[in-house]
Amino acid sequence: MLNQWNWEKTTTAIGLILSAVGIVVAIVTPEIRCLIPIINQNCPKGHCKSLFKNNQRIEAKYNRTDLKHLEFGEVENLEIIERDNDTLVTGIVYLLDHPYPGNKNLEQISVTSGKYTHKFPNPVRFQINYNKNDTWDLDWYDVSGTKLVGKGQCQNAKIATGRLRYPDGHHTYNIIFEPIQQ
Repeated sequence: MLNQWNWEKTTTAIGLILSAVGIVVAIVTPEIRCLIPIINQNCPKGHCKSLFKNNQRIEAKYNRTDLKHLEFGEVENLEIIERDNDTLVTGIVYLLDHPYPGNKNLEQISVTSGKYTHKFPNPVRFQINYNKNDTWDLDWYDVSGTKLVGKGQCQNAKIATGRLRYPDGHHTYNIIFEPIQQ
């Protein structure tokens, strides 16, 4: 009886050893480490790269922080220029004439939720400069040509959020970029 092999204990031990080796490899290998949410804090995210890409329909939504004003529209003429450590995205947004009050939750509205005409003949023009850490700087030229500046970050591959501010600081806006669900 002493010479009998205990397969149950052996397979359990082998399973534990393989798990431990897998964890060590995951921590040491950056490509794998960055896939584990608990330990990927220092990894480049790449969410902006997933959101701002060619041939993806994106909507821009923003509202004043006092919730008195809301605008949204579809991003058009998206152009992406890759550089060494960052990426430059330019585009335009034709704002849509909509019935929503300024205090409407931005997550509850969508370009596809109705057929809205253009609110103004001229589009808003914007330029986003994002880096590998998924933070971005935004230059936003409203329909009058006034430049608002902002900062933000890509939360995940489907949403980028930030804040816009007029140069004189009299109004601040929350802004969201999201892909349009087909």
